[in-house]
Amino acid sequence: MIVPGERFTHRLYSDPFLDWVLVLIVAVVIAVLLVAVDVSVYLGTSAHLNAPAPSATVRTSQAIDTVLLQKTVDAFNNRAADHSALEKGYSASADPSLP
Repeated sequence: MIVPGERFTHRLYSDPFLDWVLVLIVAVVIAVLLVAVDVSVYLGTSAHLNAPAPSATVRTSQAIDTVLLQKTVDAFNNRAADHSALEKGYSASADPSLP
């Protein structure tokens, strides 16, 4: 009910209908803003993805550094040997609940 001379803020706090209208308006505005942002991001992304890819440059074949490759392989083999030695020598602590 509208009372003459009543302030809008007082009506806002005391009128449930006006409160629900305000909540719905704010929800719709936020939803529209979110959809607008999402559409703009989607269109920007799709425009970026549809752009032609830059021409790929062909690399010339590079020589493999065999010394460095052998060091790397040896390091991995040493780690594998250490791991296997740890697995073989692993003994779990005895279960104290067993007699």
